[in-house]
Amino acid sequence: MKTRSATRAEAAAAAAAAAVTAAVPFSATTVFSIPALVPPPPVLSAASASGRKHANVLHDEDGSCSVSVALDAARVRANLAHLWGLGKHSVGADFATTPIPTHASVAVVVDGHGARGSGDAPSVAAQIVAHLFAMLPAFLARLLHLDFEVLGAETATLECIANALAGPTPPAAAVVAARYPLPRSRTASAMDVDVDVDGDNDTPPLRDPPNAYLDAVHHTLHHLRDLLNARLRQTPAAPHLADAGCTLCLAVRLGDTLLCANVGDSSMVLLGPGESVLPVWSTRCLTHPACPTHAARLAAHPLAPDALAAPQMGLPTSYEDAVCHFPREVRPGQTQPLARIDFESLKPHLKRRRGSYVLSAPGTTHLLRMTNSVANLAHVPVFLPRTTVYRFSVPDLLAAAAAAASASADDGGSQTSLPSPPTEHPPAAAPLTLVMMTDGVRDVLPQVDDLARISAALREGVTAAHDLLVQWATNGGKWRPKHAKRPPSRARDDGNGNDDDGYEDVESEDETTAPPPPASDPPVSPARASGAGSMRASRLTGALQRVARTFAPFQAPDAQCEAAAKSLAALWMGRLATGDLSPADHADLLAASVVQLAVLRSTADDATCIAWRLDASGGEPVPAPRPRRGMVNEYPESHVTVHHVRATCAASIAGAGC
Repeated sequence: MKTRSATRAEAAAAAAAAAVTAAVPFSATTVFSIPALVPPPPVLSAASASGRKHANVLHDEDGSCSVSVALDAARVRANLAHLWGLGKHSVGADFATTPIPTHASVAVVVDGHGARGSGDAPSVAAQIVAHLFAMLPAFLARLLHLDFEVLGAETATLECIANALAGPTPPAAAVVAARYPLPRSRTASAMDVDVDVDGDNDTPPLRDPPNAYLDAVHHTLHHLRDLLNARLRQTPAAPHLADAGCTLCLAVRLGDTLLCANVGDSSMVLLGPGESVLPVWSTRCLTHPACPTHAARLAAHPLAPDALAAPQMGLPTSYEDAVCHFPREVRPGQTQPLARIDFESLKPHLKRRRGSYVLSAPGTTHLLRMTNSVANLAHVPVFLPRTTVYRFSVPDLLAAAAAAASASADDGGSQTSLPSPPTEHPPAAAPLTLVMMTDGVRDVLPQVDDLARISAALREGVTAAHDLLVQWATNGGKWRPKHAKRPPSRARDDGNGNDDDGYEDVESEDETTAPPPPASDPPVSPARASGAGSMRASRLTGALQRVARTFAPFQAPDAQCEAAAKSLAALWMGRLATGDLSPADHADLLAASVVQLAVLRSTADDATCIAWRLDASGGEPVPAPRPRRGMVNEYPESHVTVHHVRATCAASIAGAGC
């Protein structure tokens, strides 16, 4: 028999639940219809290997996954209408005709960091990565459907997205656009595609057509870090989130639109026709973000005029959240004005450790070499409050890249940036390759052109790959004497002969990287590249072992490097001697080769790479298998397709180890 107090408590709980339900304009639980078609798998490949830090550890801390989601257009339009109702809009909106893509393809790369594990015991970071991938497919499906269960986890995020859904530019973004206008009166609209033009800003940008759904997803990705943190707090990894976390690179293909988001010091590179690096990562996504909250926060910074009034630049990689060697060094995806804003914003919390800057936070002794991260909740109050998001129109990007390749061939290789897409008779759009990598790859391949050289060598054949190895071994590696003269830093030169920038120069104790030779080798003839008649496996293995010795500490490669040399020699001799590679085979070989070469160059951190081949079609849905009887759950198996998940601790998560 219930007591009177228990009855009153139940009544109060029921009233509170009813009040919450009444306050929410739609239910957080949604039931999707099982689609007749399912998304095709994206043409991508992933590879990963442990670095020297985790050579003797069973569970490393990197991971990757690819997911396809069949979009329910009716549910998306209903959620758009509900979001509009939450916003402070003066007029109504009808989303019945809003174009909704049939499916979305997603690729994710993460790099965990935190306390190291030992032996069979997974580290805290490995556990967080495993829990992240366990919940990521359903999370991405809900996010791409703009479900309240995901967006409503952070009240401020939900209000920001709902208020910015209207067509006119939000007030905060309008202030930024008025003070610091883009060239040719371009507005800070979410529909601008982040493709740089020729540097003089005299051509219009590549643009997506207006689309309320794509604008809403673009804006939502600006809050991706906070939304992931809110969901991770609901997993068994919650007790470990204070001092451990992970970086994140995420790419979403929605029809003809590609959205790329980055948190932390992992990075992305786009390789175009001819295996050249495309400078498409515009600084405009940082100076004029689609999120009005982020735009207003940047405009309020004292150094904002220098960064916002600077010319918009196309950079070879995505922006990395790190200032560990500023001002002596800026990352390939950074500019001096933007890195200076990050440095000054975090200066009270930066400390010097082993020749570089690390980020501290009140209440924890844990130090980070990056300025942003998923999880690491103790550092959230001092982190840079952003997720960097880029938006591209894939057909225009393909056409512009083909035009740039054609112009480069006509000018003898002098073309270095993308022209505006041709309006009549565009050239055939050659596929592009999106490379997503962790710092285990980037730290030992610091020159972005190295990726293009590897990709081109794989295209030309085993002889070209051997010649690239010989160049690396001949020109020396990173373990050169510390007394060697440091190359001049472009970060400290202001163009007037004055290198005094007002900052204390931090000499890195482990900065020993020598730049590789320029990519000016003559093209390999088809006769030389075809087959492996003139190349023996022992000769190729010897070249790989010389690279390992060149870059190994004290020129003594460990067993992991020896194994990587033998496996890579076998892979190249077997795959490169068969002739032309298909797009899928080239992506598979590129990802595996980049990771194994990072091991040969003695990477300390775990190395993970995804190579995603992008073409104009994006793939067509295929018939879905017949559902099993009684399958009426919230997200049917045919609605979310997980193509691969790679996290060494994931099996333990499924069992009882983590």
